[in-house]
Amino acid sequence: MTAPPPPRRLLQRLVDNGRVQPGALVVSWIGIVLGIAWILMHPVVTVTTGEPKSRGTYFSENALLVDTTTAAIGDAQAAWAKSYHKEYINLDWTDETGCELHSTCTHVLTWIESKLRAIPGVEVYRQEYSQHLYDAEYVNRTNIYGILRAAPLVDRKESLVLVAQYPNIPATSKNGFSAMSVGLAMLRYLDEKKWLAKDVVLLLTDGAYAISLYFVLHPLPLDGPNDGRDGYAPGVEAWLNAYHADPFATTALEMHAGLIRGAINLETSLDSHKYNAVRRPSVLVRPFLIPSTRCADISIDCDDVLTWLHPHLQALLPAVDYGDYVSRLMTLLRFMKTLATGPSGPHANFIHYNIDAITLSALHDRTSITTTAPLRLVHWMRSIETVVRAVSNLEEKFHQSFYLYLLPSTRTFVSIGEYYYPMVLVMLPLFAHTLFHSTNTGGLRTAFALASFAVAAALGSILLVLTTHLS
Repeated sequence: MTAPPPPRRLLQRLVDNGRVQPGALVVSWIGIVLGIAWILMHPVVTVTTGEPKSRGTYFSENALLVDTTTAAIGDAQAAWAKSYHKEYINLDWTDETGCELHSTCTHVLTWIESKLRAIPGVEVYRQEYSQHLYDAEYVNRTNIYGILRAAPLVDRKESLVLVAQYPNIPATSKNGFSAMSVGLAMLRYLDEKKWLAKDVVLLLTDGAYAISLYFVLHPLPLDGPNDGRDGYAPGVEAWLNAYHADPFATTALEMHAGLIRGAINLETSLDSHKYNAVRRPSVLVRPFLIPSTRCADISIDCDDVLTWLHPHLQALLPAVDYGDYVSRLMTLLRFMKTLATGPSGPHANFIHYNIDAITLSALHDRTSITTTAPLRLVHWMRSIETVVRAVSNLEEKFHQSFYLYLLPSTRTFVSIGEYYYPMVLVMLPLFAHTLFHSTNTGGLRTAFALASFAVAAALGSILLVLTTHLS
């Protein structure tokens, strides 16, 4: 009489009966459908808290009293920027591509230095560096920066940086102003301001090499996005490397300001590419995407900025008359694309050094003549002034409990505590596939599959903890 066969385990019976593979397929489809549906609800619902709306942005820094100040910039300061711009485009060394050649840019640099030195209290310096283009090809480039010291009786240990590019301003530009001219006017305005508690650095970078290639592909004249439009800003990167280098090194800058706490990249453009008028910076940093939420919130809360920000944001959306939900969803998807592709401009270089930075763009879209009111220069300069004033008087470091945010709109956000659940649901096919292979193999293969799953789960957990609980 033979002994009865040993009882089989439940998992083995499921495998022998052919139920694991169909079950894994069902679980995978359920996870994908639920995950996508959850993502589509982000613009209108916060599922984890049960609120029928997205969470609104807010200030957690006690000293950021943006609404209590009034911007004082008026038409006189806007006229300064227009005057600088008119002088620039009338120079003998500028043409339809700006000052693309090194010889012509040398004369332009001399003109810029004269304008900076004409501002009382501004220290002017140059930075010469070489950019590696190809295997054995280098090009010499020059950055110029002016330092405006903070008001008297201030320790001057911290600073802010305004960034613009000087070579890529075409002489045919009739916008009336450029990022460089606005930067010069802002530095002139901030001189002798009693509330200025941090040094202000105006950094004018050399983006000359990017001009020729960009104008071949995009004939529209623009000012700003060339140096860093593809995620790499050599001028800003070279200056930051030298600024944070050993002061006794040969590559160090001639003069420094205080510790950099924030940066504003200025752009004006006729380009039709779509991005928010206030762009939050994002850069891939070993390996976290760290956006500067508070800087963006300040700029959005600026006095008078909303009078022109909303119509320009609407003009950048597709021409079809989408509803509020679809417009938020499109903004969310574009924002996710920007985060996934890494650095999106010169502001991203500052995040490598834990410096909060944003890009403020004055958009001169071709359709704006008929679809929206024209952008007033004074409004743009007031927004810059308010950001500078708010950050200048801030003593604490920008902080938030979460660093990975998604923005469906300028006033709402989706935290990582909301979107990592649909992320796990979408990843269910990976877990189901691992389970299927582990149940259809034996010995070392099963051990390897389980070990791989455990390592992936552990790394994901560590990443989640680091990005949600550590600054």
